[in-house]
Amino acid sequence: MTSPRFALSAMILATGISALLFTFDRPESRSSTASTTMAAVADSDGQTEQTSSASDCCGGNNTPVDPAEVERRGAEQAAHEALFNKFDNWAERYARAHLDERENLLAEGVTLARERRVIMGDLIKANPREALEIADRLSPLARQELPLEVAAEVEKLVSARGDLEVLGVTTKGGNSYRRYATIGNDRYAV
Repeated sequence: MTSPRFALSAMILATGISALLFTFDRPESRSSTASTTMAAVADSDGQTEQTSSASDCCGGNNTPVDPAEVERRGAEQAAHEALFNKFDNWAERYARAHLDERENLLAEGVTLARERRVIMGDLIKANPREALEIADRLSPLARQELPLEVAAEVEKLVSARGDLEVLGVTTKGGNSYRRYATIGNDRYAV
């Protein structure tokens, strides 16, 4: 004989599964007349903003997507990628240059590294995966070849064990998280 608790649990589980099946089986969820456009972009503060535009007859979210804003953000992203490529090309030229040629390349490298640092700081917060991919484009050997003035402006790769703190912050303006990694005696905002 089954216990009343087991029977009640089984009934609640079956009801939940049925509700899910009926929800996903409804014609409205498979409507071919509705079209939805989703766009997720990082704003200038590094926050991800998600906008959607649904054009259906049933009063979906009709938030308009500003084409000029999408174009501006696309152009900004292309400019960032161009800067990353310029820095990568500079690092390669510097590594291949003779000692007397390296002095002429130094000022350009410092300028590119400073611009890159600002963009990487925003990217680390907005899209850490992409930031890691870009950081990996500069090999450890190439990093060793960088002059001190440029190396001081480039992110440092850290691979170690430590503690990760995740702090939840709730304000009237919304919720956010702050993350800190402590490795040895050093504390990083991540």
